[in-house]
Amino acid sequence: MRKLSFNQDIYEAERIVKTDTDIIGYNGKNEIFAFRGISDFSIFELDGEFDIENDELVALRADNEKLKTQLAEAQAATLELHESQAMQDAKITEANNATFELYELIAQGGTV
Repeated sequence: MRKLSFNQDIYEAERIVKTDTDIIGYNGKNEIFAFRGISDFSIFELDGEFDIENDELVALRADNEKLKTQLAEAQAATLELHESQAMQDAKITEANNATFELYELIAQGGTV
């Protein structure tokens, strides 16, 4: 059982969930206590971390999967950009080498 202290009273529940404005205690699926419209959570003390609602957990998992997909797409785009940059760098190096060879040829009295 989880324990929530408030105003020198102890409230016990299997699961204690915190939302943006509420603290709710559950035994199984049954709500056994609730504090609603809370603006200052510092007046409550819990023996550990608050639990997460099942709906919230499902939403967090969905968000996590979406973020993983976005990360994979960003990594693929970054890799493609690096490969494109490497190809451009190779072409620039090739052009610089050709220019250098022309300068050497001209310096040795050759013609183009």
